[in-house]
Amino acid sequence: MAADGKCIAFLASGRGTTESLILWQAGGLREFAQTGDEFDGQVAHSFGLGPQALSGEKLAFQVEFENGEKALYLSHLGVD
Repeated sequence: MAADGKCIAFLASGRGTTESLILWQAGGLREFAQTGDEFDGQVAHSFGLGPQALSGEKLAFQVEFENGEKALYLSHLGVD
C-alpha cells in the first residue's frame, strides 16, 4: 500500500489469479490496472507497489509479465 495526500494505492486479489492495482481518490475506488492488461505489447502477470510509490500526482509501480520480464512504470494520475 502507498498513500500520499488525496490518494491511496493498493493491490487486491480477485477470483483465481486475478490481481488488481486499485486507487482510492476523492472518496471513490477505481481499478487502475489488472492482470491480463497489456503494457507495451506484453501481458501483465502481477504488480509490485512500494510504500513510497505515490508522490503527488504520480504513481510508480512494477509490472511482471507472463514471460517473466519486469518493468517499472510511472503514471500521472491527474489528482485534483
